Amino acid sequence: LSTAHCDVIVSDDGLQHYGLGRTFEVTVVDGQRGFGNGRLLPAGPLREPVERLTSVDVLVVNGNDDQYRTIVSGDLPLPERRFQMQLEPRQAVPLNAYSSPLPPLDGGFYQALAGIGNPQRFFNTLSELEYDFHAHVFPDHHAYTDEDVAEFRDSFILTTEKDATRLQPFSTLRGAYIPIAARLQDGLIDVILNHLRDFKQHSRFKY
Repeated sequence: LSTAHCDVIVSDDGLQHYGLGRTFEVTVVDGQRGFGNGRLLPAGPLREPVERLTSVDVLVVNGNDDQYRTIVSGDLPLPERRFQMQLEPRQAVPLNAYSSPLPPLDGGFYQALAGIGNPQRFFNTLSELEYDFHAHVFPDHHAYTDEDVAEFRDSFILTTEKDATRLQPFSTLRGAYIPIAARLQDGLIDVILNHLRDFKQHSRFKY
């Protein structure tokens, strides 16, 4: 990893990597699933106790207004600074050159493939966009094989942007992926940038 022309490194899933130096911690919580049963793996979904949130800098809740209020209300040990985030689908993008131009995506029947942490969220998005589809769930970070995609060779698939990177090598597979954009509550970026500026100003390290 070269950091010669880099001022900031952003790490995904680095919260439990205590050997990794950090100056700012952001925890993102799924507003739909919340903290589950509140137990640690393998008895529950958590990697650390909920009390770990008292030491992070910012909590971001991915969900609608009701889900946000559910997470931040009550007696949970949450950080002082809390923000809301909502994911918004964008226009479908061809999976590969074989898929372009896209056929009209309304009125057809499609095969939907998702190998992400919460595939139901993707399928809910397709339903909200009024696509008619059959859902196929694969493990998170799934590496697709010829055997996996064989049954979809004569279909047009819809998938996530994450899955698209693993499906694009199958050049004769026709489909599209739905990009997702995160709409962040005002003020979050300012909080992060101000903290980084203060750290840089007072740090003994030279940039």
